[in-house]
Amino acid sequence: MKDPIIVLLLLTLSAWPAGGAAETLTEEQALTLALERNPGLRAALLDRRAGEEAIRAAEHAYEPVLSAGASGGHSESSGGELGSSDGLTVDAGVLWTSPWGTSVSAGASASWYDMEVTGTTLGSTERQPAVGVEARVEAAQPLLRGAGLDVGEAELRSARLADVAARYAQDEAAAALLCDVRTAYWELWYAQAALQVQTAAHELAVRQLAEAQARAEALGLLADSEVLRFASAEASLAESLAQAEADRRSRAVELGRLLDLPAEQAQTLEAVEPGPTPPVPDSTAQVTGMARGSSSTLLRLAAQVAATQEQVEVAEDALQPRLDLTAAFAVGESWTGADYIATWDRPYFTATAGLRLEFPFANDRAEAQLAEAQYQADAAQARLDEQARTVETAAATLLDRYRTARHRLELTQQSADAARRLAEAERGRLQLGLSTALEVVQAQEDQRAAELRCLRAAVDQAVAALAVGRLTGMLLASYDGPIAAE
Repeated sequence: MKDPIIVLLLLTLSAWPAGGAAETLTEEQALTLALERNPGLRAALLDRRAGEEAIRAAEHAYEPVLSAGASGGHSESSGGELGSSDGLTVDAGVLWTSPWGTSVSAGASASWYDMEVTGTTLGSTERQPAVGVEARVEAAQPLLRGAGLDVGEAELRSARLADVAARYAQDEAAAALLCDVRTAYWELWYAQAALQVQTAAHELAVRQLAEAQARAEALGLLADSEVLRFASAEASLAESLAQAEADRRSRAVELGRLLDLPAEQAQTLEAVEPGPTPPVPDSTAQVTGMARGSSSTLLRLAAQVAATQEQVEVAEDALQPRLDLTAAFAVGESWTGADYIATWDRPYFTATAGLRLEFPFANDRAEAQLAEAQYQADAAQARLDEQARTVETAAATLLDRYRTARHRLELTQQSADAARRLAEAERGRLQLGLSTALEVVQAQEDQRAAELRCLRAAVDQAVAALAVGRLTGMLLASYDGPIAAE
């Protein structure tokens, strides 16, 4: 961008009057506005936050559960003996399941009842109150299906991998948005520069036409055909100027779309000189290596492959029969009689241990779920392999595009300089009567076309550099502002 032709065009563009309704926007302002308002990036940010909450939920999946209850009732009976009873039972307990599959429950209960029985033959009434308390502990440990951290922490690992994928997806969306916004900004800058070139060419054509008419009418130094040549050139340039104005508005609207601005407001946007683009590595192998290590798309797909492998492991565990080792222990005491005097001097206790086996008659559901998980894992791996090959192709294509644009820029700069000097010479020769209007118009047309090609090559080089920066992760790394509003 240090070539005299480009510098001259930049200075000319910077002096271009913006007009009262124009809104000048720097590239940094455009990036900040896009990162704050773009709906696509906001959606990626919300997905990442959802992933963080999924991790938090999985980390607390094995919290103890407290339960408590109370029940009471009244009943009456008839027959040989008449009676009624009242009772109340309260209980509380804690249930905890570990990531290893172990489940432990501990609790206590207390009960009271009071029963009165009246014998129909004796006519006497007997009162039978009682109070009892009991504490119990039960545990179960899976030995096959559901045993171990491979299954117990599968949800947590999947949530973490999903969060990693969401973070890479956010980086991918941010890199794409940065590239798109900077590309649109460069295109708007080009449209403005092209419009200024067309404006300057049209103004020159208007002056030349007026001069030619004056020389033909007042002095008789030019033939009518020469005047018509200048008139035709002026009309053609007026048409090109109208198209350039439409192109500028179209580029402004495209940039406004990325900034989430209404089209009417976006049409007033004006760009200043864009900032430097990321440096481009020299070799295809270097670009490919950087892309493989930094490409958000590849890293996201790799996280998805790992997540699907976790699902395969869980599905494989579901094919095993369930064999649990169980144990229980309880201790309690009860009192009966009107004064609740203990019936014996030590509490009772019970202890049990055993094995419980569950074996389905058919395992078609689990087998189908395993096949589904395996297909999903294979599909995720295939997408990763495809993207890796795409990265290799893109590395070679984008680097070649950048080199071509850089070489074109060098050539167009030389061409523009030569065309400018030729046009100046032809205009001087016309003043001396040594040239014709056709030669002057053709030389000026060549100059205008060369300047536009020079601008186009500069923009193509910048756009190719931005694409390489996005592929290698350098574009996102070079941006030091906030990616999105938290």
